[in-house]
Amino acid sequence: MKKITLFILFTLSSLVFFAQIKETAKEDVIEIMEVEEEEYVEDSDVPFSIIENVPIYPGCKGSKVEKRKCFQKSIQLHIMRKFNTELANTLGLDSGKKRVIVMFKIDKNGNIVDLRARGPHERLEKEAIRVVKLLPKMIPGKQRGRPIGVKYTLPITLIVEETKKEEIEEVVEVEEEDYQPEDVPFAIIEDAPIFPGCEKLDKNLRKMCLQNQIKKHVAANFNTSLANKLDLASGKKRVYVVFKINKNGDVVDLRARGPHKRLEMEAMRVVKLLPKMIPGKLRGKPVGVKYTLPITFIVEDSKVKEKNTNGN
Repeated sequence: MKKITLFILFTLSSLVFFAQIKETAKEDVIEIMEVEEEEYVEDSDVPFSIIENVPIYPGCKGSKVEKRKCFQKSIQLHIMRKFNTELANTLGLDSGKKRVIVMFKIDKNGNIVDLRARGPHERLEKEAIRVVKLLPKMIPGKQRGRPIGVKYTLPITLIVEETKKEEIEEVVEVEEEDYQPEDVPFAIIEDAPIFPGCEKLDKNLRKMCLQNQIKKHVAANFNTSLANKLDLASGKKRVYVVFKINKNGDVVDLRARGPHKRLEMEAMRVVKLLPKMIPGKLRGKPVGVKYTLPITFIVEDSKVKEKNTNGN
């Protein structure tokens, strides 16, 4: 016979909540449920559109919003001054609007790295990369107070117009990166969704409150006796539930991955019972927020457990 332990750890608050359920003498099983907080890789690069503290372009000052706008305007001015506007004349391009997209990263040291470009001609791509490489070193962006790589996408539009004299006029137009993602990971959302009862807390505490309330909800509603019936092999088992809190504050798009279909279904059933929330926001606008909930099951063989107990 096996002893099955179902474990949920409240890492954020450094507390462990134990739900002990004694079965009959025949099925003497202790289950402990463990809900881990959402995993997030601190060293991952973050898009400019959702970074907490943007990289600081030399000379830019003021509030977060002012620094963001100054950064974008400074890059635009740099491109317009440095880009070789005569180049398009020599490439035999048709008249009309042409666009070059440059993607790069401002790394943890404030340097421009990982440049790539896509456009209507290889020489225009190379020119765009050349100009971006000339950008000055910056103060790196920060997420949760730590320097982090920031990904930036720069669209450069070339308007090539043909005159009556068959001469070409080039206009370089640099667009702001104005990307409003549909969904944002919970780990880096600007304003997290608000769980009922957490409304009066400040921004950071509301985020922690939501995590704690989700953990409590799972601990209170998960059927801890289910694992007894599934004949799982001993060892650590984990169920991941991925879901979204949409722009209306509803829990949608649930998916689960785990060692048994019935455990996946139970995890989704419990998450579906979460209440409607105030939606998360980015730049003041409601957005969908993606959340990952890992639930760990530790299944122990009763013989090993008994041997350890007798040995003590």
